[in-house]
Amino acid sequence: MAKRLIKSINIMSVSGDMQGIERIDSQIKALILSMVGTIPGSRGFGLEREFISRPPQEALNLLAIELEEKLEEYIPEAVSYTHLRAHETGA
Repeated sequence: MAKRLIKSINIMSVSGDMQGIERIDSQIKALILSMVGTIPGSRGFGLEREFISRPPQEALNLLAIELEEKLEEYIPEAVSYTHLRAHETGA
């Protein structure tokens, strides 16, 4: 697997009503705080935590990549509410 280094993620805009944004915020927090395999009926929900034992910059990149993939899979409306732009470098 080729490594992708993400230097930054900028939130360009947020659209929608406050209730919808708060719901998505809660879902994203649950995704970040959950470990894969711990939610019955949705074993893939959560993060792998592989990044914890890595050096800081590599851990940040692994977290960002995994979070992006999980958002697309489990909370796709979060991507439509928020326009993200990541600046990547090849590594």
